[in-house]
Amino acid sequence: MGFDGAPLTKSGKKEFYPIMVGFLNVPSKKHVVFTAALYCSDVTLQNPKAIFKDFIPELNRLHKEGLLINGKHVKIKMAAYCMDAPAKALVLGINNHNAFSSCTRCKVMGKSYGKRRSYQAQNSARRLHQDWLAKSDDCFFSGENCLADINGIDFATEVVLDHQHLICLGVMKKLLVNFWVRGSHKNKFAKLSDHDLKRINQRISYLHDKKLFPQEFAKYPRTLAYVGKWKATEFRAFILYLGPVVLKDILNSKAYEHFMRFHTAITILLSEVLCNKQNIAFADQQLRLFVLEFAELYGEDYVSHNVHGLIHLAEDAVKFGPLDNVAAFRFENHLGYLVSLVNKPAEAVQQVFRRIDERDQSNFTPTAADTSTKPSFSMSHEGGPLAPKTSDPQYRTVRFPHFTLSIQRPGDQCFMSRNHKVILLSNIASSMKDGSPKIIGSDFSRKEDFYQDPVVSSSLGIQEVSCLSKKVTAYDVEDIFLKCVILPFFLDPNDPIGTKLVNEDGLRIIFPMVHLGRSE
Repeated sequence: MGFDGAPLTKSGKKEFYPIMVGFLNVPSKKHVVFTAALYCSDVTLQNPKAIFKDFIPELNRLHKEGLLINGKHVKIKMAAYCMDAPAKALVLGINNHNAFSSCTRCKVMGKSYGKRRSYQAQNSARRLHQDWLAKSDDCFFSGENCLADINGIDFATEVVLDHQHLICLGVMKKLLVNFWVRGSHKNKFAKLSDHDLKRINQRISYLHDKKLFPQEFAKYPRTLAYVGKWKATEFRAFILYLGPVVLKDILNSKAYEHFMRFHTAITILLSEVLCNKQNIAFADQQLRLFVLEFAELYGEDYVSHNVHGLIHLAEDAVKFGPLDNVAAFRFENHLGYLVSLVNKPAEAVQQVFRRIDERDQSNFTPTAADTSTKPSFSMSHEGGPLAPKTSDPQYRTVRFPHFTLSIQRPGDQCFMSRNHKVILLSNIASSMKDGSPKIIGSDFSRKEDFYQDPVVSSSLGIQEVSCLSKKVTAYDVEDIFLKCVILPFFLDPNDPIGTKLVNEDGLRIIFPMVHLGRSE
């Protein structure tokens, strides 16, 4: 379940407050969100209890009786509750994120540094479900818990730590904006000079110019000149893919090593392939070290609510799998969709449900592309390179449930096969024998680790690749395991050899695309 608020207009007072529900254990419905309830108010919400008054009895009935679908009885359980920190405080009746006691997972007490709160302890007592029911901590609870009447809820484990706000708009934004670009007023060891910022911006601009961003990026990361206005998806792309490449040999070495610890842990916790028990334990260890080193590098007073929350992040991965399963991204997208259905503030709720009813009557589903399990081929053409025993029809694009490969853009051409070959797409054709589609491409014969610490990068699928074969080979569609982000190897700006920006010998860095899932 997701809950949030959004203004209907930039200048008006009316706001939407929807209760949104998604699916956790139905892969074909992973990106589907529906509106369980929708409220509109002329004033900022102060007490949301009335909003949940009708929702909770209905949810309890579903918990008890389940649903009958196509003659089969299906059990229903609300597995997780996803909200940002201000919404949690409002709905659960707890203190805001800057209070002395604000962590939903442990009883850590903050320490004041001027106007800031710091939460440094990592071994504080757990906050148990019984503590939530008894409201045994007066420093934590500040009001009425609107979800207390939900049967079977476990507040200690099911109120998740949303990584959109905690990681992307929290920790990564703090590092980039507060320390690297602008520089803290007292700690400037990692502040980037104007020359360094220019070099990083050149690298990011190069990726734009060469169209190296995959189309699955909801928003292509802009240069650091706009970092204060970056969206969560831009910060996520920076953590997973761009940061390790564009910061290399420019950011202070200690700060870069510290960031790579963060990059490694988040890559594991977001990946369907890597997110297993052993790797989650390693990611948890790395995040705890990251928080300790954060205090040493940037100051104890900057270990904020979000930075502290990193030590609990692996708990959600253990219970729910990859963190995207319980992230707010899909709820934020659905909230924007609801607002887009409103033409004028008057009778806003009625407008939304009329539009939804019209959509249902026309059998139109905005997320139909997400529910398809078979690859689809489009943009037929002629004259592309052909492997032996392949011929027309030829296509430019193939769409899988979670990603798209296309010869149209360099950023959409790289993928990894199930036997771990890194392949660059050059065409999509058909078998001369039976007409089945064939993926045509060339593989890189040389693969090495991009980094060695805190773990060898190849264990995460991240590699330096070069020596692209001049021979094209045909692959079955079933051979495709996942799509990769392929980036150039940027030269050390301090190297006296010259002023070239990228390695011209074909050396590139590949990152398995982890934040969208993989083709099955």
